[in-house]
Amino acid sequence: MEVLLIIFHSLPADIRKHYEVINANVEDHSVVGLVDFRILPSALNTIIMSSSVVLLPAAGLFSRK
Repeated sequence: MEVLLIIFHSLPADIRKHYEVINANVEDHSVVGLVDFRILPSALNTIIMSSSVVLLPAAGLFSRK
């Protein structure tokens, strides 16, 4: 349910249409989405996830000393 809310309410219409075209002829799987750095939420999500992978282990290592 949450994924549908994100897709239908937060994405611009042209991107939703692009997803419909991509998923039109798939049989065994579907494309959930793709990262478009022109859209601020996509860029922020990528930055947060990437920095967490690098910074959190380093912070844990230095906090143990």
